[in-house]
Amino acid sequence: MAKKAHRQADHPQALHPYFLPVLLLLAGWSVLLVWKTMSHFHWRWDQISLLFQWGRFGTLQGTTFFSQWITTGKHLIWLAIFCLAAYGLGNPLLKKLVHRPDSRLDAFLFSTALGFTLMALTFFFLGVLQLYYSWVAVVFLLGAAGWGAWIVWTHREQLRPGKGWLLGQSNWMDKFLLIAVFGFLLLVGMMVTVPEIFFDSLVYHLAVPDAWIKQQGIHVLSYNFFSNLPLMIEMLYTGALLVADERLCRMLHALLGLLGALAIFSIGRRFYGRRAGLWAAGLFLTVPVVVMNMQTCGVDAGAAFFAAMGFLALWAGLSDRHSNASPYLAGILVGMAVASKYNTVFMLGPAALFLLWQGFRRKIPVKTLLLLAIKIGLTAFCILMPWWLKNTVNTGNPVAPFMYKHIPTKHLHPEKMQQQMDGFKEYGKRNLLQYFRQPWDLTFYQPTSNSYVGVVFLFLLPGMILMLLFWRRGPPIQLVMLLTCLATAVLWSSQTQITRYYIPALPLLTILCAAVIKQWQTWNKLLGSIARLTTLGLVFWGLLCTAGIAIPSWDPVGAFLGLESRDTYLARRLMSSYHGMAKQVNQLPDPVKVLLVGETRTYYFSKPATAATVYDTNPWIDWIDRAENSRAVWERLRAQGYTHVFVHSQEAVRTRGYEKYHWNDAALQKLRELQTWYLKPIATDRQQWIFEIVDTPDLAQPVKTGRPLYTYDSEVTRVVGEHNSRVYFYLQQGKMVDARATWMRMIELTPDWLVPYTNLGWYYLQNNMPVEALQMYQKADRMGWLDPGSYNNLGVQYMSRGDHVNAEKRFRLALILKPDFEVAKKNLDAVLLKKHD
Repeated sequence: MAKKAHRQADHPQALHPYFLPVLLLLAGWSVLLVWKTMSHFHWRWDQISLLFQWGRFGTLQGTTFFSQWITTGKHLIWLAIFCLAAYGLGNPLLKKLVHRPDSRLDAFLFSTALGFTLMALTFFFLGVLQLYYSWVAVVFLLGAAGWGAWIVWTHREQLRPGKGWLLGQSNWMDKFLLIAVFGFLLLVGMMVTVPEIFFDSLVYHLAVPDAWIKQQGIHVLSYNFFSNLPLMIEMLYTGALLVADERLCRMLHALLGLLGALAIFSIGRRFYGRRAGLWAAGLFLTVPVVVMNMQTCGVDAGAAFFAAMGFLALWAGLSDRHSNASPYLAGILVGMAVASKYNTVFMLGPAALFLLWQGFRRKIPVKTLLLLAIKIGLTAFCILMPWWLKNTVNTGNPVAPFMYKHIPTKHLHPEKMQQQMDGFKEYGKRNLLQYFRQPWDLTFYQPTSNSYVGVVFLFLLPGMILMLLFWRRGPPIQLVMLLTCLATAVLWSSQTQITRYYIPALPLLTILCAAVIKQWQTWNKLLGSIARLTTLGLVFWGLLCTAGIAIPSWDPVGAFLGLESRDTYLARRLMSSYHGMAKQVNQLPDPVKVLLVGETRTYYFSKPATAATVYDTNPWIDWIDRAENSRAVWERLRAQGYTHVFVHSQEAVRTRGYEKYHWNDAALQKLRELQTWYLKPIATDRQQWIFEIVDTPDLAQPVKTGRPLYTYDSEVTRVVGEHNSRVYFYLQQGKMVDARATWMRMIELTPDWLVPYTNLGWYYLQNNMPVEALQMYQKADRMGWLDPGSYNNLGVQYMSRGDHVNAEKRFRLALILKPDFEVAKKNLDAVLLKKHD
């Protein structure tokens, strides 16, 4: 590896005649960006103020407080064990691959990256061998960590950082950058100690490892196509879940993000100097989308670490014929990056091609370059091969779910997969002007966890364009990084518009940003200082914006401080009470196997659960469609071991647009019979239902005539949803007549959906119209199963008319669904007393 960084001139030149116009343009550009971002970002002060309202969590409970901090301490210990294990596994391998790394930091980073790769492969093969047991993971991790601790102790002198390796003689602006970084990391540290609520994690980043752990090994998950992707970082999560819970996974991902920042520092320091490396690492850790991804059990920030190390290894292996770096090191790290997330190819592919081109320009023989490329490619293939072999056995397609049009693939619905691929393109088709406008759109497109990148990149974009035009003035690697970032942007833009998928390219982009600032400083000291100050201001603004997004979205303060328990936090924050119903399923006596309808998140179900993603064939819809009758559906459920069905109506409606299936009359009749004769409701909460699959069907019951909202057309469900939101507004404003009119319009759209009828029944009771209320409740009762409150109200109406038999039946149904319903208990006692008299 080359040992000398490219050196720029140490003394700024005299004031350039174009300095003042450039400064004015820079000032105007900055004002425009600040004005735009301030006008675009909508502060939610009422939500942000929650950060300081600790009293809403109730009085401090010592048990909860100490339990939270003890758990956090245990997780930090396990995180240290993972780090030592990774270093212990990777350091001996690095010594076999590379004779002498350029720096102690490089040696540490390469060792850790190799160690995590070996650890992920180990957990994969443990899954293949059906050895997902906690004791196996504990023995492996403690053994590897013990070996790592011995290596650290024996090499403690070599591992000790040199004096000033990070800060050197930093000025006050560098220290302010570190203060901003500390603010972002404090936000991450607060987030990683709370339970996971990120949707994708609950669908597959955590759910797939959790499902495999329940089966003690890797098996086919035919209703979750994500399980066919290479899941190397998820294998690290598998190890974490075997010894702890999802909070350790969040810490692991945050750790990989920090290691990514160290890799950026190493690359930036090598080519542009220590200060540029510091600013590059600092900018990476202050990109809002990076920070918000680091604190989840995602993979993008972790993949960026392996991509950065892969780039460094590629450069060492392909750009210098005298390098002592091994192409096998580059191959392993490139393979790990790609096996963590396929879209790292968007960065590493162009980088490899441009580095080969650069090697050719430096007169390295073509034969040598080709041989190096083959070694790198074959090694990367070996890292990916276990996953492709698994896919070949399970689906017949090694790269499933891709190439499904050309390779027959089991457990995959082609139409749904095409819908998935089309769905990635959030912005739809774009013309040439829109491609050029993307940096602007990307900066000011809705600030969410998927898209907000801050303003720094857009502010420094003119400098990067000038850097590309005058590329000869920088080190040779500069052109490679510029072209790689440009090619990555084109590839990413043509495939997807999800911003976090671009995170693996951000290491190079932040290095270029730091290089721009340094070159401006070299051109003119005042201009460079103004650029740094402006960048600092935008970074601190990004910190405020990130907090403004994260605090309202996740509200982590109570759980972080130990003021509320894990279950309380999940019940409060997880969308639509999903966790509460999952908890009820988990409390059911074994044996339990539940089929989820509408819901796609299985992570918090400790019992065996099956859920189809919106891009996979839905067994509930498919079986009802194909079965000869409702009894055949019931028999299939029982034959596959299902004991319960969990229906999440809100989620089924929300994802209705993903379903191409249209409910015909025959399918609706089978669904009605199934829900009437073969399923018994045992719990409900906000249109979520837990049904028990009965052993003996109750064929004497009259078939319910209603239909769920999710069986209506997606356009109908959208309009009904708008009406429903309008109703809540009317109720808050006390406009009861308007609310009644809206419920009547909902009945016109969905005449067989019972919810508007129960709402109208409640409305008539509030307005002392018992006859109309009884009519509404009776209609709803004939359509389907009611909620406990509606059953109680209907029972009261029957009791007031002397129909004690029907009243008792409704009160008992209310208590089945809500055993602690005190009002229904009193009403049941009253009706039993009247029957006795």
